[in-house]
Amino acid sequence: MNIKDELLKISANVVIDEKKANYKIIIEDPVKIFDAASSLKNLGFDHVVSVTGVDYPDKVEVIWHVSSYSVEDLKGINLALTLPVKKPERVNQNEAQGNFASKKPPVTVPSLVKIWPSAIFNEREAFEMFGIIFEGHPDLRYLLLPEEFYETWPMRKDFTYNRVNLLKYLRCLLNE
Repeated sequence: MNIKDELLKISANVVIDEKKANYKIIIEDPVKIFDAASSLKNLGFDHVVSVTGVDYPDKVEVIWHVSSYSVEDLKGINLALTLPVKKPERVNQNEAQGNFASKKPPVTVPSLVKIWPSAIFNEREAFEMFGIIFEGHPDLRYLLLPEEFYETWPMRKDFTYNRVNLLKYLRCLLNE
């Protein structure tokens, strides 16, 4: 199997570093991400290693790193399925409330848990850290952060915090 040709059938936008066996498929249209993931699953990419986000000034890039346990030719390949999503603008900057705040609202993308069940916890973590809402996720709730962080996304560049309340929160954690 020529992995490069197979990936180019999925998307014309493929970035390849063959020396390191790194491949990146960029899907511009969120509607097509599910079909791209299904095609990758059919090629033998049978699990998600991680899901993360990259925060840019105008977009959040959602990245599913996938791999294979079952197909020998795919075991050493690092494949990133990437979906850039434009950040929606918040109408009123005063909407950011609480001790911690992100100035931008969350972005929404399709969940890939139906294709790769191993993405379930990784998508939850990306949701709470980056504000990426995975539509169709069976259990999209916070995984690690306490409720004080609700609707705030600490890995976003626009994240701010009230220092006094952060110190109170850290003291609470240390006393528990």
